[in-house]
Amino acid sequence: MLISMSVPVSIPVLSLEDRQQAFVTILPLLETKARFAFRDVPSRHDREDAVAEVVVLAWEHFRQSRPLPASLFIQQIPLFIATVRQQLSVRPV
Repeated sequence: MLISMSVPVSIPVLSLEDRQQAFVTILPLLETKARFAFRDVPSRHDREDAVAEVVVLAWEHFRQSRPLPASLFIQQIPLFIATVRQQLSVRPV
């Protein structure tokens, strides 16, 4: 379906509280996937930091982007994990 550029498309605006509540509903899944992804990190502290980094990255993206259905946002979790994994690999020892 093509939408004419002259037709205004309304994007729902969610309050910060609504965005927080929506994020909280997917938070357990996000943390579970991140914990699984970083299970090979030897240090417990580093694993927990990596999971926290994924949550922060996801929240920043969720807060700043246009509202997405949860199913589409969940599909982006591997991107957040990959970003944090890349940051871990370039960290100085």
